[in-house]
Amino acid sequence: IANIGSLQIHDRTGAAMTRGITLPILAIGGAATKMAMDFSEDMELIQTQAGGSAREVKVLSERILDMVRSGKTFGEGARAMAQGLFFVESSGFRGARALELTRIAAAGAAVGHTSLANTARALTSAVTVFGGGAELAASKMAVLNAVVGVGKMRMEDLNGALGTRLLPVAKLAGISLAEAGTAVSIFTRQGTPAVVAATGLATAFARMKAPTGVAAKNLAFLGLKADVLARALSTGGL
Repeated sequence: IANIGSLQIHDRTGAAMTRGITLPILAIGGAATKMAMDFSEDMELIQTQAGGSAREVKVLSERILDMVRSGKTFGEGARAMAQGLFFVESSGFRGARALELTRIAAAGAAVGHTSLANTARALTSAVTVFGGGAELAASKMAVLNAVVGVGKMRMEDLNGALGTRLLPVAKLAGISLAEAGTAVSIFTRQGTPAVVAATGLATAFARMKAPTGVAAKNLAFLGLKADVLARALSTGGL
């Protein structure tokens, strides 16, 4: 009887340990396995849909995991870094350059309290049009965060604006990223959606650069010439 009682105590103790220790450990292990699989799938998309090579994806995967472990991703996890890197690679950036842009976007996302994917999209749009190295990319990230902060919008709204012809037309007209972004911000503060403001501004910038006949007459009425205005925009911006 004593032996039976002892066995029952051991059984109850074993069951309690299973519930309190073994099952949670298995759950943690299962969650870690799923996170690893999700990260692997996100990185695989860079090869299958963003143009990255198998070798590059392998190297970047290792680099991202190292960065996350060493706390160099501004609080972003491995999967968020992979999703941000996808948009960077989709824009044509590769290797160390792509990873550095993703890291800069992660810093911007931390400041702006927005998703890394949305921030990476906005940053690559700006860098693709206006160019620049890592230092200039960081300054462009600061400009984008400032534009969102000044205007009545979030980063995803700014992405919609940057998806229009705004940036290419602004560059051709000699208008800087900060000037174009500020113009969008001003309109959003008046209640105009960012994408609507950007579309209208792109048209306005294009007409200032190469005005139509009616616009040229209106400029002449104001004492301005189209070629003079174009040169002024190219050298001095707005």
